[in-house]
Amino acid sequence: MQGAWETVTLADVLELSAMPILTLELTDEQAQMLAKEAERLHLTPHELALRRLLTPLPPPAAPDFEDALQYVFSKNAELYRRLA
Repeated sequence: MQGAWETVTLADVLELSAMPILTLELTDEQAQMLAKEAERLHLTPHELALRRLLTPLPPPAAPDFEDALQYVFSKNAELYRRLA
C-alpha cells in the first residue's frame, strides 16, 4: 500500500481551515469596557465581541417611514426649538 498517504503541509491545512480575520482597533477605554463586561458575563473578551458581532442588526427603516419622519421634523422644527 505504498503511496496511499499524501503529504499535507501546514500551508495546506491553513488554507483548508482558514477563516476570515477581523481586526478591531479599540481605545484603551473601549478595551477596558469590553474586558469588564466580558468578565461580568464570565466570557473572554473575544467571545463577547464575537457574540455582539453575530447579534442580528435590526432591519433598516422603510424609506416611506424615513420620509414621513423627516417631514414631521421639518414641519415642526420651530415648535421643537421653542420647547427646547
